[in-house]
Amino acid sequence: MIAVLTPTRGRPDLALRMLESAKDTADEPDRVRMLFGIDHDETEDYSVLNKQGLCVRMGEAENTVGKVWNFLVGLAPDAAQLMMGNDDLVYCTQGWDTALKERVQKYQDGIYVAWFDDGSPASSYRCAFPIVSMKWCATLGYFTPTCFNFLWHDTWVWHIGRELGRELYIPDVLVEHRHFSFQKAEYDATYRRHRIGREARDKRKADEVLFGEMEEVRHRHAMQLKAVMHNV
Repeated sequence: MIAVLTPTRGRPDLALRMLESAKDTADEPDRVRMLFGIDHDETEDYSVLNKQGLCVRMGEAENTVGKVWNFLVGLAPDAAQLMMGNDDLVYCTQGWDTALKERVQKYQDGIYVAWFDDGSPASSYRCAFPIVSMKWCATLGYFTPTCFNFLWHDTWVWHIGRELGRELYIPDVLVEHRHFSFQKAEYDATYRRHRIGREARDKRKADEVLFGEMEEVRHRHAMQLKAVMHNV
């Protein structure tokens, strides 16, 4: 089972597009579990997602995307792989699930950070939407950190994989990130929510500073995973 974990807000149409593209291009769609988390105050109707996936409303007043990603892990206890999803992604390559399964087989200990081409120039050298094993998550006790407001969740996971020498870029699978900064989407209210105003700027800056200050924490977590690698 592959679990795709996706926080979403104000975008039921985009979330449905993402879900359908993932299912339509999977060789084994029944083995792809699409999980979505929405805020407690979400006013859009997301019920259509439940026909092929599961959409849950978060109970807390304030949920960062990191909290949502981690919560959704608990809804897929039988998943072998956990994928960081985003509602502005579109799966474009037929058989992406088979490609992932075949490529990660070389890591018999289950410790790796994989990612697909997201259509951006940085894809080949920077992981934007990491994929890890459930064993990775169980070893550390989390999928993504919950200490950040907006950013750095993906980079955190990637940097740990990089320290371990377990980066796996899969260039022949395109899961396109249709982001406004790539001129692939409108600059909608969800994008503006995290970019406009002093509060949003301050939170982004705080995330950057915190990421730099927590290098030793990432190193300790890498050592936890390395112990698993050496015990297999």
